[in-house]
Amino acid sequence: MYRALKKSIPYAYVGYVGLFIFGIMLVSYVFADTAYDIITIKVNVSQVSLVDINPSLLSWQNVPPGGVGNAALEENNYEAVWIENIGSTNITAIWFNSSYPDALPFGTGNPNAYDAGNFVVISDGVTNYYFVNRVEYIENDSLYVRTHADINATSYLTGNIFGRFRNSSYEYFWEFNTLAGGQNCTYGNFYISTAPKTKSSTGDADLTDNSAILITPVRKLLDLYGVGVVDVNGTATYCVVIPEDCSYVMFNRWNADAPGADSVCATAINAGYFVNGTYIYPGGVAKAYIQVYVPYGVTYGPVGEGKLTVFVTTS
Repeated sequence: MYRALKKSIPYAYVGYVGLFIFGIMLVSYVFADTAYDIITIKVNVSQVSLVDINPSLLSWQNVPPGGVGNAALEENNYEAVWIENIGSTNITAIWFNSSYPDALPFGTGNPNAYDAGNFVVISDGVTNYYFVNRVEYIENDSLYVRTHADINATSYLTGNIFGRFRNSSYEYFWEFNTLAGGQNCTYGNFYISTAPKTKSSTGDADLTDNSAILITPVRKLLDLYGVGVVDVNGTATYCVVIPEDCSYVMFNRWNADAPGADSVCATAINAGYFVNGTYIYPGGVAKAYIQVYVPYGVTYGPVGEGKLTVFVTTS
C-alpha cells in the first residue's frame, strides 16, 4: 500500500532578537600631583666698593646775615646728605672736606669773594652742628679788643695774629702769639673769647685775662702747622690749625685729613671722622644733617660757589 509519506517540516520560528545597546558612560577621574626637583643656586659676589651720595646740589636762598640756612630755606627742602653703600664691602669711615676762600672776603663788597663751602656745618643727629673746616683769615686791626700783642698790618711777621671765629649770629675773637720766634705760628699760645660778640652785645673783648691754649707743631707731608684743641665757650670743641706762615686759622671737626686730626686732636674730635668704627654695611645709609651758617658782614647776592667733598673708606 502506497502511502504517501508526509515529511514533517519543522516549524520555522523566526525569532526577533532584540538588540539592546546599553550606553555606558565612562567617567574619568584625574588625580592632580606635582613633580619637582631642586636646583642648587650659587652666586659669588665680587668685592667692589661703591657709594652713592645725594643730593649732588644744595642751594639755600635768601639767608639773612647772621642767619642759619636750614631745610626751610633750601630750594628742595633738603635737610641732609645721604651716603648710601651700594657696593659689596663695608664702609668703615666717613669724613668731609669743604672749600674756603683764598683771602679775607669781609670788607671787599664782593659776594664772589666768599666761598659757600666755608659756611657748611654738619651734624650726625646726636651732636651739635660743627663746621667741617672753617677758615678765618687774620685781620690787621684788633679793634676795641685788648690783646697781648699789638696787632697791625705787619704783626704777623713777628708771629702775632688776631681774628674772629664767625658762627652765624655770634662770633668769638681770638689771638695767637708765637713762642717760636719770627713768622712762625707752629708753636705758641692761643686765646679765645669766653663770651661771644652778638648784634646786641660786645661779648668778651679782653683776651689778656683768658687762659692760654698751647699750640704745638705738626708736620703734614712737607708742611709744618701749629695744632691745638680749642673749647669754644663750652659749646663746641674744635681742632685749631695754623699754617707756619701765620696766614689763617682753621677750625675743623669733621676733616680727618686736617693736620693733627689723627694725633694732637685725635681724642677730642674722633680724629676728624664723621663715622669711624661703626660699619655701614652694603645697602645701608649714613645721614649727615647739613646747614649753612652765614655770619654778619656778608655782601648780599649769590656768594662764590663752594664744594663739599665726602670721603669714605671700605673693607
